[in-house]
Amino acid sequence: MKIATFLPYMLAIGLALPLQAMATAVPAYSSNPTKPVIIDLGEYQAGNYLLSGSGLIDLAVGMNVIFKPDGLPFSSPSKYPDGTYAGDYGVYGPAGLNGKIGSLIGSFSANPLTSNDWFQIGYSKYLTLDSTQHIYAAVNETFYTNNSGAFEVTVMAAVPEPQTYAMLLAGIGLLGWTARRKRKQS
Repeated sequence: MKIATFLPYMLAIGLALPLQAMATAVPAYSSNPTKPVIIDLGEYQAGNYLLSGSGLIDLAVGMNVIFKPDGLPFSSPSKYPDGTYAGDYGVYGPAGLNGKIGSLIGSFSANPLTSNDWFQIGYSKYLTLDSTQHIYAAVNETFYTNNSGAFEVTVMAAVPEPQTYAMLLAGIGLLGWTARRKRKQS
């Protein structure tokens, strides 16, 4: 069989590999009323990544307080002038001013201690990692035991690294060289 037959498939696989992603559920409910469930999204090497959030959560089951990943609700509880929302006790969640109530938030720490350890993911967030590290996600809220639902968060390489393309081109070149050599031998 000719190598040219397999070349389009190999190209498609080579280009798709750096873009693979896996969705992870981040629950709004926690058995601890004041601490979110922190989900480890995995360990990622240095590079550029796109985090994407989707889904709906209800921050007060039975009262229909539905939120999207960016924290903007369908129904509006108290909204502060800075764009954040009041939670169950009228205070900010663990992300403080770095995330709206009901939003999908992220951290590079498994045990974030202050609001500065958090950032808002919302529907999408581009991150540049300077070194290999874990990315964590949670829901920004003030009282977790009356919540339901979950956000899905997906992490994918935003831009494949130059080394990926170099390896792909080297492989294609090797295939071409092999095909040319076989043609000359026959």
